[in-house]
Amino acid sequence: MATTYELSLVFPAALRMVAEHYNCSETAVLGRSRSVPLPEARRLLIYLMFDLTPARTTEVAYVLGRDRTTVANAYLQVLREVMENPEFATSVDQLLKSIVSSLGRVVEAPRSEGSKT
Repeated sequence: MATTYELSLVFPAALRMVAEHYNCSETAVLGRSRSVPLPEARRLLIYLMFDLTPARTTEVAYVLGRDRTTVANAYLQVLREVMENPEFATSVDQLLKSIVSSLGRVVEAPRSEGSKT
């Protein structure tokens, strides 16, 4: 399980980077709007939270104010896109490195395999 400390460090940095990447506000990313590109930004934020922390779906869902099944599905959608689209995978990798750099940590291999529940 992720510690509250880990989530409290990673979440703001990931949210900021995703909002900048999609050129929208952090509030909009966390909101309920389905306007393009906000759903994609939310899904990417979820994916990054899993790759950067040992968080479980329930923990990420709590932080984002979403249902755990929504979080699990969002993660799988981004994972599928990363596997099928090399340009998107490169973009996600750059975001991961930016977030890790802003946190002052060494980049570890994404933990794309294994259970998130």
